[in-house]
Amino acid sequence: MLRIKVYEGNKKMIYENFLEENQEEEEFLQVASRFNDEGLYQYIYWRMKNDTFTTTITPVSHKVHIIYVRSGCCMYDSTLVKAGDIYVTGLNKHPIVSKFKEIAMFTVDMDFAFYYRLTGMVPSLFCDRALLIEEGNPFYQLGTKLFKLPLSYWVSIAENFIGNLLEVSEYAVNYQLKSVIQASRQLKNQKDLDVFKLSDNIDVSYRQLQRYFTSILGLTPKEYISILRFNKAFWQLKDNNFIDAALGAGYYDQSHMIREFKRMAGCTPTKFSKHKQFLAMKLANQVGK
Repeated sequence: MLRIKVYEGNKKMIYENFLEENQEEEEFLQVASRFNDEGLYQYIYWRMKNDTFTTTITPVSHKVHIIYVRSGCCMYDSTLVKAGDIYVTGLNKHPIVSKFKEIAMFTVDMDFAFYYRLTGMVPSLFCDRALLIEEGNPFYQLGTKLFKLPLSYWVSIAENFIGNLLEVSEYAVNYQLKSVIQASRQLKNQKDLDVFKLSDNIDVSYRQLQRYFTSILGLTPKEYISILRFNKAFWQLKDNNFIDAALGAGYYDQSHMIREFKRMAGCTPTKFSKHKQFLAMKLANQVGK
């Protein structure tokens, strides 16, 4: 059975609890970051173990994920990732298939603008694939600290490291990136996602905006909107009440949502909600939505 633990409330208590408990026995742990308003959403620890090789599907995502592999290995799409590896992924417009028998991962979830702020890298470099992080990347440097310590220290070490990094690291934002950041933030807060209204709001033609999005995110504005809409539907799913989830996310009807869900999660909402990791994925998806 998948065991889930979510830390909420006072941040000091969160880190104390994380230190006190034996995290090696947990399958899913989630801790919110104190830098959430700046775009660093959460830390997640997954440990999954099966008697035989298992296939799992990771849905589309509008976030950037830094993944530290503590133990085990898996085929992440066509990339072999193993213990000690650090890789970045996210803003994938297609579901990604993983095959593994046992793996333990520590994930840092953030907004693409936050990742750029610390690294100077845009998501189009790793859209729809896993990219191994190299030594010059600050998240590689963080990994050299984390892998030497017990898991119970990882969140506090990561928070302190990233907090210090925020004080000294700031990459220049050009006009294209500024337009994409502005557009993405408006879309996240907009109930009716309309890219043509959006281009008027930020005073950029739709064709220009499309070029900017593709160059920086590896996605068109319409693809990005589709991912946001799927994300809204995903975290609203409960008790198979698909009509409310569909309408709340902005789909025309339930059938429209189911078609899009199959395309972005690799299966229907009914089948996906029966997956043993569904609740954990749903909790992970709620932060930074």
